[in-house]
Amino acid sequence: MTTVQDLVASIKAYIQIGIEQRHENSMSMTDSNIKEATMRFLSNLYLILSSLLLISLPARAEQCQSTVNKFTLILAGKKVAFKTGFIESGRMRYRYIAKGDQTRPLMLFLHGFPEIAEAWAHQIKHFSRDYYAVAIDMKGANQTTIEPNTPNYSNYSSAQLAKEVHDLGLKISNGKKFYVVGHDWGATIAWNIGFSFPESLNGLVVVNGAHSLLYFREYFNKQDPQQYVAADYIRKIITGEYTDQHYTSDNFRELRTALFENSRGQSRRFFTDEMKQRYLNYWATPGSVNAGMHYYRAINFAALEPLYSSSAPPIHLNPAEPLKKYHLQPGLKTLVLWGQQDQYISSQVNTGLENFFQQPSDLTLKRFPNNSHWLVHESPDTVNREIEEFLKGQ
Repeated sequence: MTTVQDLVASIKAYIQIGIEQRHENSMSMTDSNIKEATMRFLSNLYLILSSLLLISLPARAEQCQSTVNKFTLILAGKKVAFKTGFIESGRMRYRYIAKGDQTRPLMLFLHGFPEIAEAWAHQIKHFSRDYYAVAIDMKGANQTTIEPNTPNYSNYSSAQLAKEVHDLGLKISNGKKFYVVGHDWGATIAWNIGFSFPESLNGLVVVNGAHSLLYFREYFNKQDPQQYVAADYIRKIITGEYTDQHYTSDNFRELRTALFENSRGQSRRFFTDEMKQRYLNYWATPGSVNAGMHYYRAINFAALEPLYSSSAPPIHLNPAEPLKKYHLQPGLKTLVLWGQQDQYISSQVNTGLENFFQQPSDLTLKRFPNNSHWLVHESPDTVNREIEEFLKGQ
């Protein structure tokens, strides 16, 4: 691999040749000022190029490193070791945390907004005994690539994100089938992987993340006051009333309140000072919170709303495209875990979910009346137990 020193040496040699040639050609000139000015110009050019290379290339070289590092987290009062690194897939560079034997089946965990890979630490520890458990920082989050938004935010659409994560999963698993587990926006992406790439999955697990069409049924149903109020933040993101400053102002007060201060159950034990700092570091990364908001901005509400008009047939009965793609293929076993006290998604959102399975027995839906949107943090042992029982039954 060419190093910075090699490149600088090459440029220096090239410029030295130019200086010598200029010097030889200048010997016949009577005006020595021309010769001196030329040599000074080329020497300065060498210094400038050398400085630019020394500044920019180490950062680029660091980005391409595949070094795996180890770190520890405090979980339930005990230190637990994990490994972390980066993996490139397509034009994306994902940061991940992992634990377990890489030769075992892959279980890929996807977090939501505004979280990071460490959100799944309890699950990675638990399932690393039998699986290669990997959680990624999703697109734009923390240390994963932040892509500039394209027109209509198409590179942050659910379909695009699902394709990218699917391709990443196949790369990590060496082309073998894998399990995908998602929460919040991670669940939305997991659903979409199930819709579009069922042949790549061993199973699908969703935690408080609605099936897309059922979510928008509740979103556009103004007769459901719970969902209308809960979705107010989405309308404000879409209209631009909420920018990233809404979430980053006052030392991230809005985000700290949602995750740290309104926590219940075991959340307080999960959000140690060290874990809080990891989240704060992510939120402070320039562009990261705004990138997370692109997920919402990419939703095409104008195209979706007619599907829910009073004259439209029930969405699960409409055979026309593009609705067929939202049905799950027979044989894709799916577990949905739902905290009924979700602050952001109506508890009615799972009504009719079985209609999107060509084989309804493929669906297992478990509801937890005392848990909120943050079920993963509030009851990590329950989540682990339910996933484990689901996997045993396959």
